[in-house]
Amino acid sequence: MEQYMKVLKSFRRMKPKLENVIREIVKPVRAPVGTLIQELAANSGHIYFIEKGVAVGYFSGGRTNRINYFKKENDFIIVQKDKEEDDKGPSIVFEAIEDMILWDFPDEQFEPLFREILELNFYYRIIFEKCLFANEQFRHLESELASEKLNFLKSQYRGLLDRVPPKYLASFVGVSQKVFKHMKDSSISLPLSGKHLSVR
Repeated sequence: MEQYMKVLKSFRRMKPKLENVIREIVKPVRAPVGTLIQELAANSGHIYFIEKGVAVGYFSGGRTNRINYFKKENDFIIVQKDKEEDDKGPSIVFEAIEDMILWDFPDEQFEPLFREILELNFYYRIIFEKCLFANEQFRHLESELASEKLNFLKSQYRGLLDRVPPKYLASFVGVSQKVFKHMKDSSISLPLSGKHLSVR
């Protein structure tokens, strides 16, 4: 919880009333390896703060899909639930690839408080904006060369290169595990586009 509060307070100084409300409502959730974060969310929307662990994201349609996203400590995962969800096209599915500790910010408990505590709207908006920006960064990489995707990981997610199993990293980059190992170990960026490979 303390790391969660530290991140929230980095956005703006928080008033004691809101801090007390967050500490009362937000609860820890454990997500063992293989957990689909969406399945933790029941029927309402949730914002999960990652205190520990890593999740990979891919578009709905099966676990053999190519990896499109990574989420790690201090990132947020937003799960939106509504009746029209199936009509909006493929959604992003996040799966824990390490045992994770998440802090759950449930919509159903916070929604009645938005008018009472106006400051809450600010934090809610900032979290959404940060998630949207991070998702757009990954989305822009979808049509890039494998070397550009690897350079992105090296610059923005370097800590994951020796932590995440190679099959997920290779799937994200869009090459075989053998080629990925060569690219990772080489100081030269290889202009490989490669076919998008599934995680196996």
